[in-house]
Amino acid sequence: MLLPLSLLLWASYLVQTSSSLNTRLSAGDGCANYGIYACATEGSILICNYASAQTLVWQLSNTCDAGTFCGFLNGSPYCLPTVRTIPAPTSALIIKESPTPPLPIPPSPPPPPNPATATTLQNPPPQTSEPNPSNPSDTIPSIPKIKKVVYIDASTNSAQTAFDLSLGVPTPTSTNPYNIIILAFWLSSAGAWDAAYTWTHLPPETRTSYIEAYHRSKKLVLVSAFGSTENPTTEGKDPVETATRLAEFVKESGFDGVDVDWEDNAAMEAGSGEAWLVTFTRVLREALPRPRYVISHAPQAPYFVDDRGRYKGGGYLTVDREVGELVDWYNVQFYNQGSARYDTCQTLFYESGGWFQGTSVFEIVGKGVDVGKVVVGKPITRAGVMNTGFMEAWDLAQCFSKAKEMGWNAGVMGWQYSLDPSFNWIKTLSDALE
Repeated sequence: MLLPLSLLLWASYLVQTSSSLNTRLSAGDGCANYGIYACATEGSILICNYASAQTLVWQLSNTCDAGTFCGFLNGSPYCLPTVRTIPAPTSALIIKESPTPPLPIPPSPPPPPNPATATTLQNPPPQTSEPNPSNPSDTIPSIPKIKKVVYIDASTNSAQTAFDLSLGVPTPTSTNPYNIIILAFWLSSAGAWDAAYTWTHLPPETRTSYIEAYHRSKKLVLVSAFGSTENPTTEGKDPVETATRLAEFVKESGFDGVDVDWEDNAAMEAGSGEAWLVTFTRVLREALPRPRYVISHAPQAPYFVDDRGRYKGGGYLTVDREVGELVDWYNVQFYNQGSARYDTCQTLFYESGGWFQGTSVFEIVGKGVDVGKVVVGKPITRAGVMNTGFMEAWDLAQCFSKAKEMGWNAGVMGWQYSLDPSFNWIKTLSDALE
């Protein structure tokens, strides 16, 4: 997944040298009139204006010190003068490829897998709706069979109604077709960030009312952990302590569960990531038991490659074999993976090709992963992708219809919510999935 706010630090030098981005702002303008921003270097700041629908307005300013943070909360400006030097998270960082040219896709691909093997499910009995133990008036919906997942990175800084809608909160007159809402991000090094930060700073009674509104519309709301700019395994974070803190955060914040967006490529290549994830997931599930809580993972598709030369610990095939029964589903990221393009029905579902061969949907299923857990993750528009993997909704819907005949119908994940303001993307795909 690609997080607009993450570009703040990465693009600082480019912006400082851009002749078209030389607007100067007074100290009084910064927090009052613009959206969330963070200082990049001493004497300069990048401002990301979220008020413009689906657009980012970058400006240069000299109004704050390095590391300070400012933004909007629930339509009102707020400033945090405390230095916060960690980088903002992203997701779906490109997996490092070998300099060796990618292997060619065979001109005559083999037939798709046997539907009989593709439909063998290993899921536990379906979760049923149940009363919320912390709120007797609230009923928690069951995990949907067809998952329509969307990530929310940043909320709007405008009026209350727009703010509610930017978090996907259903109202008496408006709702959306998504049934799983994921707020990004929780960081092991800093706690809540971006949309998750906004959520935690809402009044408790507002959070409760939002949760009830989600649940009345049969939606689950999760928080996403880590993202591609945080590498907890490589950074030496203890998996037991990290999982324990994350579980406490979930309970305190009223979430229905966690999406584990772990993208520590160096650890996976070193063979240490698998054991870390296995321990982390076991501790997390013990602290967040079924049926009250949901745990999903969001692995990049190449992590499922069956090649010990690349992932000596076995990659996500090992994770699934060891703790797959504790994970409710996988939001697999089939985009931003370089030569593994996943941008046709063939490469997405039947034969991936590229440098990470054997990582299409049915190839992953053929390695023992439950077909009911492989949710297809895609960018909603081209603005949500860094390089490869984008597909038009109509083309993707045709792929879904064919894959459904083969026994797949787990659902779809979109990055991100702000790119689907009229819900045309999810409506098109819902028609193919239902």
